[in-house]
Amino acid sequence: MGDRCYMKLTCEKVHAPLFEALGFEVEADHHEHPGLVEMVDEQANYAHWSEMPENVPYFGFHTAGGEYGDTAFVCDGKELCYVDTNHQSDVMVRVDEQSGRVSKADLAGVRRYRQCRQRTERRLGLAKKRVP
Repeated sequence: MGDRCYMKLTCEKVHAPLFEALGFEVEADHHEHPGLVEMVDEQANYAHWSEMPENVPYFGFHTAGGEYGDTAFVCDGKELCYVDTNHQSDVMVRVDEQSGRVSKADLAGVRRYRQCRQRTERRLGLAKKRVP
């Protein structure tokens, strides 16, 4: 049967067929950017873990399955990054109980995710314009 979860992502409309082949369906055109679509897979098997494309820009999240937690993901067309989140999509990092220190590996992963997300938003035309 597998371990199923809910997944949602935003990508360019032209790349929708890549995700439809995995089981995603177009939920809606992006409300502010007509070249983008929002897609969902309500029964994603193991969050399509090893199947997600790495050569097109997109971002999204998946809910927890039986063997993994909530996760946000982003791909800038060259790099695919994942980061653990809670049920409200807040980024999570581990803290050592004894020392009280935040995991350096988790912090590095969050930084990598944020940088990839910024590149992806620019590529998709979603980056906020800086006001001088």
